[in-house]
Amino acid sequence: MKSKLRFILPRLLAVTLLIGAASFVLFIVFKLLLAVVAIAGLVFLAGKIMGKNRFRGKWKTDGPQQGIMPQEFAGYDAPVSPYKTAAPLTIVPIR
Repeated sequence: MKSKLRFILPRLLAVTLLIGAASFVLFIVFKLLLAVVAIAGLVFLAGKIMGKNRFRGKWKTDGPQQGIMPQEFAGYDAPVSPYKTAAPLTIVPIR
């Protein structure tokens, strides 16, 4: 019995250490994945908040506020599309 125990014990110890190391590696991988997802969520949320504030005019920039079109483009007309545009909708009476 004593020789069986001396034969099995080192192998059991090695298997236990391998399983412990593998579980530790999996623990680290899932913790890193959780951290990446949390950081991505925070970045997405911050982008939504900043975009909403910029749209509502709460996001102020330094420098003068310009109108709809910068001064250097004021003399140009809008480009003409080479494609036909749709005619305005009309009501056609049917008798």
